[in-house]
Amino acid sequence: MAAHLLVLLLAYTVRYHALIYPVISITVIVFCPFSLRVKIASGMIMAGMIGGFMIYTTTVNQQVMGTRQFSAFSGWQMASNAV
Repeated sequence: MAAHLLVLLLAYTVRYHALIYPVISITVIVFCPFSLRVKIASGMIMAGMIGGFMIYTTTVNQQVMGTRQFSAFSGWQMASNAV
């Protein structure tokens, strides 16, 4: 379970499109034969790790750019990819 959380966090730091991965992971964990305690704990840890990273990214962007935003590069990167 810890390895899975680490892989999710690494994938999330590389691509913000990985926001969908925790939803898929939680769906899989719900249908696995784990105890209810393990299912709830893994979901809470997963949400906490991703939420913490989002708060960290937002705070750093606010310090650097002066405005509170989640992703510093998604706007121009998405526009460039569309061209």
